[in-house]
Amino acid sequence: DGEASTPTQTYFKDPNAVYESLFPGTDIEGTWAPAELVNSQFSGNYTQGSSAVQLLAPLDGTSAQLEESPSIDIVFTTDQSKWTVVPVLETQDEEELSWDGATERLDIKLKAGYATASNLSISNTNNGEAGLSFFPGYAINLETGQRLCLMIGEDSWLKGDNGDDMLWNPTSNLSTGSFATRNWKYGGKHYVYVVNRKYAADAVTEMKLAFDNRVNKLRLMQDVAWVGVPMLAEGFEFSPIDSGYVPNDIKLKIRVSQPISRTVDNGTATYRFNTGELAKSELDAAAADSVLDMVNVVPNPYYGFSEYESSQLDNTVKITNLPENCVISVFSIDGSLIRKFDRTAGKDEFNNQETSLEWDIKNYKNIPIASGVYLIHIDAGDGRERTIKWFGIMRPQDLSSF
Repeated sequence: DGEASTPTQTYFKDPNAVYESLFPGTDIEGTWAPAELVNSQFSGNYTQGSSAVQLLAPLDGTSAQLEESPSIDIVFTTDQSKWTVVPVLETQDEEELSWDGATERLDIKLKAGYATASNLSISNTNNGEAGLSFFPGYAINLETGQRLCLMIGEDSWLKGDNGDDMLWNPTSNLSTGSFATRNWKYGGKHYVYVVNRKYAADAVTEMKLAFDNRVNKLRLMQDVAWVGVPMLAEGFEFSPIDSGYVPNDIKLKIRVSQPISRTVDNGTATYRFNTGELAKSELDAAAADSVLDMVNVVPNPYYGFSEYESSQLDNTVKITNLPENCVISVFSIDGSLIRKFDRTAGKDEFNNQETSLEWDIKNYKNIPIASGVYLIHIDAGDGRERTIKWFGIMRPQDLSSF
């Protein structure tokens, strides 16, 4: 945020124009923006420049604050069961050029649609509920895990760019005419409005009814979080609804840094996550050697006691971070074998799923060893091995408390 030093101060919400260039370096750069930055009431003061969304799809009245813009995923999918039932808004600026000559800009088009709110059904024919259609995908609020409501628009005057068929099917037609007389089409102005409300049948009905009352409409517009101006790529076209419609699945990821402090419903937020990429896998030789570097003996040195002991008769150290299959051998400094632990698969003595092993500091005859330096050798097979020097001082047995 910043302020000008002149008496007529200007308050910039996006002084570095970060939100004017979302998806940089792609064909869709600058075509999505937070709702507050495209608000017609404030957009002139809120940004340093002008994004495509700000100029083409301004919202009327107040809108969600920039600080409330959630991280979202916008998903386009061929799976019709995941498509979103949406109100269709008029995006033609001139009322007399709207579909019925009387619908204002950003009012609902009460024309026969392709969907029904009561059960979120989508029809392949133009016999759905008036004012409702579908978006071939869905939106997710990453901060709450909720699926969000959507609204779409179309410019009824742009019939040649599918602007009056109650479908979300923008063309790739940006404009026509020369530079001086350019007529901007923007694919039929099939804008997308992401509403920060939980998607459900009653929510869709509530959005549709909101246009009957100016106060309710303003409240609805205040919940619009993101606005997009999508267009179809050159060389593509929409298939019939019952035979694909969109050619492939695409996900747009919009991320905003926010503190984890938001809750939903009864005050408990639900999150979905995937640990698939964290599953254990086979290690290559270099990675396996680096894993052996983590093997350790604790405590080292051992001065007569450790935190692992539960009585004065115990003597215990731990060998930690062991690989799943390995053989541990303890040698005296002259090379004599003192103790051996075989953790390879199929051995019944030890559970080779454990990552550590407790040693009672006794030899293979179950006799306590003498104080001194010992070598602990870990053999993980395939030439992977490690040797650790360990020093221990043994304490005399204390039987006075028995």
